[in-house]
Amino acid sequence: MNNLSRLNTSSGKQGGPRGWAWLGFWVTLVCLFAFVVGPWLQTSLGPMDQISRIVEEQNIDAGAYYYTEIEASAGGQRYLKNALAFGDPPPGAGWNLSFFVCLLLCLLILVMGFKTLPRD
Repeated sequence: MNNLSRLNTSSGKQGGPRGWAWLGFWVTLVCLFAFVVGPWLQTSLGPMDQISRIVEEQNIDAGAYYYTEIEASAGGQRYLKNALAFGDPPPGAGWNLSFFVCLLLCLLILVMGFKTLPRD
Protein backbone atom coordinates (compact mmCIF):
# COMPACT_ATOMS: atom_id res chain seq x y z
CA MET A 1 0.00 0.00 0.00
CA ASN A 2 1.51 3.30 -0.99
CA ASN A 3 1.71 6.36 1.27
CA LEU A 4 -1.13 8.24 -0.42
CA SER A 5 -3.69 5.47 -0.07
CA ARG A 6 -2.59 4.84 3.51
CA LEU A 7 -3.10 8.53 4.34
CA ASN A 8 -6.54 8.51 2.73
CA THR A 9 -7.76 5.39 4.55
CA SER A 10 -6.04 5.73 7.91
CA SER A 11 -8.15 8.50 9.43
CA GLY A 12 -11.62 7.56 8.22
CA LYS A 13 -12.60 11.17 7.56
CA GLN A 14 -10.68 13.80 5.71
CA GLY A 15 -10.45 17.48 6.49
CA GLY A 16 -12.55 18.38 9.47
CA PRO A 17 -12.26 21.48 11.63
CA ARG A 18 -8.62 20.91 12.47
CA GLY A 19 -7.66 20.60 8.79
CA TRP A 20 -9.59 23.73 7.88
CA ALA A 21 -7.97 25.57 10.80
CA TRP A 22 -4.48 24.64 9.58
CA LEU A 23 -5.38 25.65 6.02
CA GLY A 24 -6.71 29.00 7.24
CA PHE A 25 -3.63 29.53 9.39
CA TRP A 26 -1.20 28.94 6.51
CA VAL A 27 -3.19 31.02 4.03
CA THR A 28 -3.25 33.84 6.58
CA LEU A 29 0.49 33.48 7.18
CA VAL A 30 1.25 33.62 3.45
CA CYS A 31 -0.99 36.67 2.98
CA LEU A 32 0.57 38.36 6.01
CA PHE A 33 4.01 37.83 4.57
CA ALA A 34 2.99 38.95 1.07
CA PHE A 35 1.06 42.08 2.06
CA VAL A 36 2.65 43.18 5.36
CA VAL A 37 6.11 41.71 5.97
CA GLY A 38 7.29 41.86 2.34
CA PRO A 39 6.49 45.54 1.78
CA TRP A 40 7.92 46.40 5.21
CA LEU A 41 11.17 44.60 4.32
CA GLN A 42 11.30 46.38 0.98
CA THR A 43 11.32 49.78 2.65
CA SER A 44 13.26 48.95 5.81
CA LEU A 45 16.27 47.22 4.26
CA GLY A 46 18.53 49.73 2.51
CA PRO A 47 19.72 47.52 -0.37
CA MET A 48 16.22 46.19 -1.04
CA ASP A 49 14.80 49.71 -1.15
CA GLN A 50 17.51 50.83 -3.54
CA ILE A 51 17.04 47.81 -5.81
CA SER A 52 13.26 48.25 -5.88
CA ARG A 53 13.63 51.93 -6.76
CA ILE A 54 16.01 51.08 -9.61
CA VAL A 55 13.61 48.39 -10.87
CA GLU A 56 10.74 50.88 -10.88
CA GLU A 57 12.76 53.71 -12.45
CA GLN A 58 14.13 51.50 -15.23
CA ASN A 59 10.74 49.83 -15.86
CA ILE A 60 12.33 46.39 -15.45
CA ASP A 61 9.94 43.44 -15.44
CA ALA A 62 11.00 41.90 -12.11
CA GLY A 63 8.70 38.94 -12.66
CA ALA A 64 10.70 37.68 -15.61
CA TYR A 65 12.76 34.55 -15.05
CA TYR A 66 16.17 36.07 -15.80
CA TYR A 67 17.81 38.83 -17.78
CA THR A 68 20.72 38.05 -20.04
CA GLU A 69 20.16 39.88 -23.32
CA ILE A 70 18.49 43.03 -22.00
CA GLU A 71 20.36 46.34 -21.98
CA ALA A 72 18.86 47.40 -18.63
CA SER A 73 20.39 44.39 -16.90
CA ALA A 74 23.90 45.50 -17.85
CA GLY A 75 23.50 48.76 -15.92
CA GLY A 76 22.07 46.98 -12.92
CA GLN A 77 24.83 44.40 -12.94
CA ARG A 78 27.49 47.10 -13.23
CA TYR A 79 25.93 49.04 -10.34
CA LEU A 80 25.74 45.99 -8.07
CA LYS A 81 29.32 44.90 -8.84
CA ASN A 82 30.66 48.41 -8.17
CA ALA A 83 28.61 48.78 -5.00
CA LEU A 84 29.93 45.49 -3.65
CA ALA A 85 33.51 46.13 -4.70
CA PHE A 86 34.00 49.82 -3.93
CA GLY A 87 31.10 51.28 -2.03
CA ASP A 88 30.44 51.63 1.62
CA PRO A 89 27.50 49.59 2.80
CA PRO A 90 24.29 51.60 2.74
CA PRO A 91 22.58 52.46 6.02
CA GLY A 92 20.57 49.54 7.29
CA ALA A 93 22.77 46.88 5.68
CA GLY A 94 24.49 44.16 7.63
CA TRP A 95 23.74 42.36 10.88
CA ASN A 96 20.85 44.44 12.15
CA LEU A 97 17.43 43.84 13.67
CA SER A 98 15.72 43.46 10.28
CA PHE A 99 18.15 40.72 9.28
CA PHE A 100 17.58 38.75 12.47
CA VAL A 101 13.79 39.17 12.30
CA CYS A 102 13.80 37.77 8.75
CA LEU A 103 16.06 34.91 9.78
CA LEU A 104 13.84 34.09 12.74
CA LEU A 105 10.69 34.19 10.58
CA CYS A 106 12.22 31.81 8.05
CA LEU A 107 13.27 29.36 10.75
CA LEU A 108 9.86 29.59 12.41
CA ILE A 109 8.08 28.80 9.15
CA LEU A 110 10.38 25.83 8.56
CA VAL A 111 9.87 24.44 12.07
CA MET A 112 6.10 24.85 11.89
CA GLY A 113 6.05 23.20 8.48
CA PHE A 114 8.05 20.21 9.69
CA LYS A 115 5.90 19.82 12.78
CA THR A 116 2.72 19.63 10.69
CA LEU A 117 4.09 17.07 8.21
CA PRO A 118 2.42 13.65 8.46
CA ARG A 119 4.51 10.99 10.16
CA ASP A 120 4.79 7.48 8.74
